[in-house]
Amino acid sequence: MRGWRKQAPKTLQQRRRLLKKCGREAFLKPDTLAFPIMAARTRTCSVSCKGLLAAKARAGQFGHRRLEAKAQRLGERHGCGWAR
Repeated sequence: MRGWRKQAPKTLQQRRRLLKKCGREAFLKPDTLAFPIMAARTRTCSVSCKGLLAAKARAGQFGHRRLEAKAQRLGERHGCGWAR
């Protein structure tokens, strides 16, 4: 599936379902269910490089430097092409 827009959990219900299924590691900021990095409609709980890139960009836009750095580190760890 192309693009993070089609994969991202959009509603609070989808985000809660993702939290229940995959745990806190599905979000960069799990306390508020913000910055999801796993796809909503996935059979496996695997980190999405598209989700990480989107979270990194959004964190940078809002001045969340720690979250931006965390997304970068996770991108490098998961072998995302943009994180090199």
